[in-house]
Amino acid sequence: MKLSRKLFSFIIVFLLSNSFVFAFSITPGEANSNVDLSNSFGIYSCLGNHESTEPTLSGYDRQIIAKIDLLSGAQDEKITIEFPADMQYEYKKDGITGSSYFPYGIELVYRQKWEIPWYIVALGIFIGGIPDTIETISEYTYLGQYHNGSSGDTSATFNISYEKNMSKDIIKSNFILNSLFLRLFSHFGENQSYDDYLDSLFSEYGVIGSLAEVYIDVVLVLPDDYTDDSLLYAENNEYVSSFTVNDEEIFEFCANYYNINKYIEMSLNVQGNHNAKNINLSDDTIFTADGISVGTYEYTVTEKSNMPEDFVNADSAFYAFLSSSQNSTDTAAEKFTLSNSDASFSFPYEAGIKKGLGSTVWYDGTNHIAAGSSSVDVLNFLVEGNANTGGLFNPSVVSYSDGGSVMFRLDKSEVNVDQIPPGTYTSTIYFHVVANL
Repeated sequence: MKLSRKLFSFIIVFLLSNSFVFAFSITPGEANSNVDLSNSFGIYSCLGNHESTEPTLSGYDRQIIAKIDLLSGAQDEKITIEFPADMQYEYKKDGITGSSYFPYGIELVYRQKWEIPWYIVALGIFIGGIPDTIETISEYTYLGQYHNGSSGDTSATFNISYEKNMSKDIIKSNFILNSLFLRLFSHFGENQSYDDYLDSLFSEYGVIGSLAEVYIDVVLVLPDDYTDDSLLYAENNEYVSSFTVNDEEIFEFCANYYNINKYIEMSLNVQGNHNAKNINLSDDTIFTADGISVGTYEYTVTEKSNMPEDFVNADSAFYAFLSSSQNSTDTAAEKFTLSNSDASFSFPYEAGIKKGLGSTVWYDGTNHIAAGSSSVDVLNFLVEGNANTGGLFNPSVVSYSDGGSVMFRLDKSEVNVDQIPPGTYTSTIYFHVVANL
């Protein structure tokens, strides 16, 4: 029996010691979030080394979305990094998706970091010093349509090598190291080529440098001239995209869109009157097309451009509408309903906005405006405010204002007053002001 237990334990250790899972870790970079898509000019540019077989890339830390650390030390492997087919940031907030997009490109820089032995560092003192570590670029590729000559690829596969010894090609590609060994070669490399001299050093002294780190930088590239009227204000990283590594891990990154070339100041006042507190169901006026007033509204918006020469867009406007939801884009908003305290009885109504002596625009509560929508029937749905420029000497300031009544009416075909039980009936109307800037 003891022999069986020992044999069983040995088999487990054997299986574990021979198992291998290709491991990697992903660390967020500076461009993982809080990228301002509206102010990216010159900040997230292409690295511009596409045609070079030995690119010298540096100074792109601000553009790094993520660093994928690949060092496992077990064996050579492949790693595939894949982005969505459209390679666009997508606006996502409160369940709203598919309303606004911003395209991006990606550059992938596969790097290796090598530790230099102390005796090489010591020799380097005579030519001005050699760092303890050096980094080399093993491979470099670019994805998406925002690169010269790019085919629009959205994924790339790298062959990851865990060769531990620094090769002579790496030495020759590094200016400082190559300078050192060329100097040594000039003194001690008689009757042989430079390559043969390096080979002899490797064979005689063993490891010249050892691999310390293997990683891929995921670098963000943004178009400098991209504009789109459907882009939405986003201050909390509402623009989102992602990539996957080896089909097993999804990494998300996000961005903002401020577009702060205009500054907005707004005041809004909506108040109910005596009718809002005590509607007389015996008053036939509530069943007419005009209905009754249950309150008033007033708002003023002041818009200032960032620079005096940046004139206000002639198409800019502010609009108002009513719904039963506090979310102006809520596609699941329900009809306006008055309900008694225990919700045992309710009946529908309509609410409206009336400007001065104009006609009333009526709403049933289900109304909403989809973010970025261009299909809204403005004349029959939204109530537009009045625009006023700041005057001849300050044309970059404009104000929008509006005021009027909040209206109420019932439909006799849907409400029978005689069947309404006694009680207190309440409802909430949300007054929305939306902008087109």
